Amino acid sequence: KGNDRPIMAHIDETKQAGEVYLVPLDMQDFRLETGAPAYVEFKSIPYKDTDVLEWYRRVSLAGQLYRAPYKRKGCEIVSQLAEEGVTQVILPYDHILQSCENLRRGYWDWSFVVYEVKED
Repeated sequence: KGNDRPIMAHIDETKQAGEVYLVPLDMQDFRLETGAPAYVEFKSIPYKDTDVLEWYRRVSLAGQLYRAPYKRKGCEIVSQLAEEGVTQVILPYDHILQSCENLRRGYWDWSFVVYEVKED
């Protein structure tokens, strides 16, 4: 699955303090490869019961965003994630949410785009 390597290399080189990334749930090893904080990673399951509940809530919310059936719902989820500290969202190149008003396109390649979450 090498199509995520270019975007992770870019983030590794350009990440800034305070950034928190929402990454596709199947983008494995994001934190390991980039050193950047991720809102949630599917494979990073905690052990403590309350932490598992929070991890599950975050995975569910991320899944809702990536599977958003229409733009308005997805853009609302972006706003909710921003309130929870997410500053950057990585979307597949042709994702329906690419035109959300609260996202500003940054780096892109033919597989993924990094969007900065704009302040409301």
